[in-house]
Amino acid sequence: MIDEVRDVGVSELRARQSLLEQALAHLLKLHTLPESPVPAHWRDEIRAFLNDVERWFTPSMRQRIGLEDLYHRAARRAQAAAEVQLNSN
Repeated sequence: MIDEVRDVGVSELRARQSLLEQALAHLLKLHTLPESPVPAHWRDEIRAFLNDVERWFTPSMRQRIGLEDLYHRAARRAQAAAEVQLNSN
């Protein structure tokens, strides 16, 4: 039973980390791709991701999220998106 509760906690933490990563990746895309045709869509998604995080985030999660890793993953996502957009032009 304890393992099941811990697994649920890890699953919820990963879900919040994923939302934060997506929000940060979209913010980085807005910054690095200002001429993109989809900034309004990215802003809408950022708001949605952060609203979901805020709704389900617990104080104990803050200590368990590796911000540096989160940033690097988001930066890789944003870089990949930038490369795709630049190569399509």
